Amino acid sequence: MRTVRSLARDLAPVSAGSIVAAVALESDVPAPHGSELVSKAVALLAGALGPEVRAGRSPATLDTARADAASASSFVLLKVQIAHGEIRLSADAYPVVHNVWDRARNPSPGPIAHGYASARIDAEIRSFLDPIPLVATETLRVPLPEPEVLALLCDDIDDDGALEVVAASRRNVLVGRFRNQRFDTLRKASWDSYASIAPVPWRQPLMSIASPEPGSIDLGSTDRARAVRIDAALVARADLAGFPVPLPSGSACVRVDAGTLHNRFSPCTSDAQVPPWAEAPFTFDASAATSLVRRDGRLDGVMGVRRVADATVVLRDTQGRTANVSNVGAQIALADLDLDGDPELLASRNVLNAAQDAVVVRTWSQQGVQERWSKPVPQGVSAVTACPPEGGGMRAIIVASSTELWLIR
Repeated sequence: MRTVRSLARDLAPVSAGSIVAAVALESDVPAPHGSELVSKAVALLAGALGPEVRAGRSPATLDTARADAASASSFVLLKVQIAHGEIRLSADAYPVVHNVWDRARNPSPGPIAHGYASARIDAEIRSFLDPIPLVATETLRVPLPEPEVLALLCDDIDDDGALEVVAASRRNVLVGRFRNQRFDTLRKASWDSYASIAPVPWRQPLMSIASPEPGSIDLGSTDRARAVRIDAALVARADLAGFPVPLPSGSACVRVDAGTLHNRFSPCTSDAQVPPWAEAPFTFDASAATSLVRRDGRLDGVMGVRRVADATVVLRDTQGRTANVSNVGAQIALADLDLDGDPELLASRNVLNAAQDAVVVRTWSQQGVQERWSKPVPQGVSAVTACPPEGGGMRAIIVASSTELWLIR
């Protein structure tokens, strides 16, 4: 767990011969293997603190940990919490008093170092908890904040601990949240403040939102002469060298051709890099990407691009696996919705009549691509995205139709 390494930096230096113990897991979701999760966190923290730091008995209390560490130089007491879709680790390092006079003066000295780290739950952590059913139990439908929303992003873009929705329409870019059964717009900026109208706009406009790094958003529209990078306050920071498309980590830029996007990926800014494998096998009109953690803790990236000629989405991951999904609509997103380590492809249907449209969820596993469920969207799907984990259920899906925003969870 990468979170443990961050925690260890807060506690360093811990003297050789120290012991790490942990209190019992606190979790707001059922955790049938919670004791194993705590034991793994203890072992990883001990290893991160140094080769001569060892794992002690867990679960423990402060008193039992102090007693077990009587012959050690110091001890660390770890607390593991699962809450609101996050794993939270906090730890305190305590000295062990050996001198009889010091022990008489203060037999239970307070901590000498404290550390805290948190991260959203991924598939590795989820394997210790009850599995998440890949089902939608609730749908909130609210009026569009403004007409023709064509791209969506859901993330904590300003790093305040709460998720925001970025919605790009043909005229404006908005940031807001679902509150009290409605969409509450927090910030709004006009496309005219970013770029002029394109010399030759597409008949059916295409928009893209990508997040190259926390606090930054890349925006592209075939309605506009150039793409831009903005910050969480919707202030333009840089022009981009092409139309932005998401990567599993970051973004890349492509050239806009007549009705399609070129398959050669390049850096969006002079200081950026594009991984060698990030290249589409053909020109395309829709793309999606996600970074996920497999159940064994391995970090993986997945990309999908849609071929215009036959509406086929080609999926591939950083391990070289590929899969073809035929007859897919032009609105796609990728996310591990149930945190089982396998990505889901979210896509509209390839239909001409909006009344027949739907969001279709498919899982790409070792057994291939399997359709799991679909939800009709009779106003037509104009954009789709998934939110980061939040709580103990399936990750939320956000859909824009011609008249409404849907929050599916």
